Amino acid sequence: MKRKLTPEEVRDRAEDRWFSMAELEAELTFGSSTIYRLIERGALPQGTKVLGYRKVWFERDVRALKRELCAQAA
Repeated sequence: MKRKLTPEEVRDRAEDRWFSMAELEAELTFGSSTIYRLIERGALPQGTKVLGYRKVWFERDVRALKRELCAQAA
């Protein structure tokens, strides 16, 4: 299930670092296909469009995913 952030969640994340897909791939060391599968299963939000066209992911969501993946590995 895809998870989309509410407008309130987006505003709350305004001070977070923003990751583009390329930065997200580098941070997670996963390819875009794997990232899109994580989005499909609801482990990561869909991303938020800024300026009407650029999609970004917020740092706190990326950190939460990394914590979840590490917990699964333990």
